[in-house]
Amino acid sequence: MEIIKFNAFDINGKLVYCSYRKIETGKKTSVIERSLPFDKFIEQEPKLGEILEGACYYLYLEEDPLENKKVYEKKFMDETPDTDLTGEEIDYFKSLVLQACLEEKWDDLLKPPSVDEQVEDFIKEFFDEQEEEEGQSVDYLEEFFKELEEEEK
Repeated sequence: MEIIKFNAFDINGKLVYCSYRKIETGKKTSVIERSLPFDKFIEQEPKLGEILEGACYYLYLEEDPLENKKVYEKKFMDETPDTDLTGEEIDYFKSLVLQACLEEKWDDLLKPPSVDEQVEDFIKEFFDEQEEEEGQSVDYLEEFFKELEEEEK
């Protein structure tokens, strides 16, 4: 027997959560969990992004044979009624949990960003804010290097 949980949501926290526990008679087993950054995960698993397109913002699967519990939810931000997951979606999400928890397929997404990635993210964020404030698109790196060249002259 196994307990499987999967949760993906793309508003506020933007997270993909996977949990797996194998139940064996006479043994205590531990839970294996992975909380993965949504945007990076979607880059590697675009099918999940397709399921969450449009007004769909929340997916949840839980199967716990100990409590005789099966929960399958798909929630929407508009008037679309909340629905259960399809059989295909259930199979897909279960496979994601097994890949994440047992095969550790996406553990590289859990590593902290490198210094280069941090600098790149800072530059993107800074320049995006500047462009929003000024209402125009400016290549700040190009301007920066031009200023350095002028100072050298």
